[in-house]
Formats: sequence, C-alpha cells, structure tokens
Amino acid sequence: MPPMPPTPSSSEPASTTALPRLLVRVQRGLEELYRIATGVTVEDFVVDAASR
Repeated sequence: MPPMPPTPSSSEPASTTALPRLLVRVQRGLEELYRIATGVTVEDFVVDAASR
C-alpha cells in the first residue's frame, strides 16, 4: 500500500478532496486485508457540506 500523505497542520485548511481520498485508501486496505472486493466505492456514501 502506498505511504499515507502528511496530515495538514491546524493552521492549514483541509482539502475538500483529502478526506474522500483517505477513505478510499482505508477501504481498499480493508478489502485487501480481508481479501474481498465489494465493487462499491466509499465515495458514494460521503456527503459534503453543501449536500447536508
């Protein structure tokens, strides 16, 4: 699995795409760990601030 990107400091604004990318990497890691392929992307379940 590729290395994780650095965590932004509290003074830096968080990227709006950083969290979904991180969740995708976590999902892929779990699928690899448990040797499953769901075919579902976690991004389908992530709601941004504008959609709330």
